[in-house]
Amino acid sequence: MTKNNDKDLASVVNISDGVDERMVPSKHKGSSIYGEHIARYEAAQDIVKDKIVLDIACGSGYGTSLLSKYAKRITGVDISNDAVNFANKEYCGDNIIFKKSNGKTIPFEDDSFDVVTSFETIEHINEYEFFMAEIKRVLKPNGLFILSTPNKLEFSQGNHFHVHEFIHDELVGLVKKYYSELKPFYQSTWVGNLIGTKQDMIQDWKSIALVHQIEPIEEKKFLYFYFLCSNRPIEETISTRYTISQHYSENKDNQLTLNHIKNLEEIVKSDKEELRRLEGELNLMKTSKTWKIRNKIVKMKNQFKNI
Repeated sequence: MTKNNDKDLASVVNISDGVDERMVPSKHKGSSIYGEHIARYEAAQDIVKDKIVLDIACGSGYGTSLLSKYAKRITGVDISNDAVNFANKEYCGDNIIFKKSNGKTIPFEDDSFDVVTSFETIEHINEYEFFMAEIKRVLKPNGLFILSTPNKLEFSQGNHFHVHEFIHDELVGLVKKYYSELKPFYQSTWVGNLIGTKQDMIQDWKSIALVHQIEPIEEKKFLYFYFLCSNRPIEETISTRYTISQHYSENKDNQLTLNHIKNLEEIVKSDKEELRRLEGELNLMKTSKTWKIRNKIVKMKNQFKNI
């Protein structure tokens, strides 16, 4: 694996937009954003074992690479040339490749994949029905589709990259149009607390640990949907997992939110300025000779109609 540089990161992550739409481990590791993203892929590890897999909207490729350790063969696709180039440079291997593609025209034959993963993708697509149909086309008849997307009722961060977020029943209804079987799981973020050794505190590790859930939440507050979809009975399951990330004294995510708010304010300001410009042009048109003559002609036509 080659080491990335700032130029590579800048081309993959939408830094100038104020929100990091693509997660890059070297930039985000330790944040709750990283924890959310990595948990989605780790949850699918056992499901993709020895399978031919397609990862839609693979971004920087970190998750596709993680699944490649278990899959027989995996392909990551993304709409961004920069992201695909970055992923090929950082993660390409014997059983993993990356290609440019959008979700509505996937460049593979029918019935090509055992498993298709699509994490945080569908909310970016206006014509999501085409997206669902295309995934079903490339998925084998007994294949499995793993879909993750934010819950519109709870996802209050605001994201101008999202064109359509779903509520639970709406997403279930959409899935049922294409798959007879659905096994729903969910993902949410809590504040964590750890008691352990010094090494537990200062190192990155994975372990089976006792987790005490002391703050249950109602269904409408689940932050993400994580659905397993198929046209055969779904035997696969997702094991419960918890990621510890971002100490409370850190404010990386808060800063991302503040940056995003600032970005939205700039967009609103820009739109207002554009509106004022268009109003000015309209006023000039209305005071022009051409506009006055046009109005006279329209009035004359209306008079003739009434005769």
